[in-house]
Amino acid sequence: MPHVSQRILDSKTKRQITDTFELVLGKMNKNETNTFLFSLLSDTERLMLAKRLAIAVLLSEGVSQSSIAEVLCVTRETVNRIDLALMKRSQGFQIAFKKINDDQVMQGVKNMLVKLASYSIKAAGGRVDL
Repeated sequence: MPHVSQRILDSKTKRQITDTFELVLGKMNKNETNTFLFSLLSDTERLMLAKRLAIAVLLSEGVSQSSIAEVLCVTRETVNRIDLALMKRSQGFQIAFKKINDDQVMQGVKNMLVKLASYSIKAAGGRVDL
């Protein structure tokens, strides 16, 4: 994620701008949200957020941290941070997991990620079944 300014906002301003951001997101449909996030975030930021969600999904499916790190090209530290977030504040992740499980296309994506991670484990150990 981008560097955050060293200059600290006062708590009232911080609350106002975060409340506005949440309100705007909450009032958008899927296409509007996609368009907004495309405008707001760089390609790198969108990819970083997508990887974080993928890490959480794979962790929830019991995939090892080392496999996740290899498949998604992230550090073990990144995977560990998401694992800690899942343990400490899982509510948001649980909402995302439910949305994924309720959607056929997303369920397929999740299954593909799990298979890819499983393949990575087998390939690293030299036992790949083709």
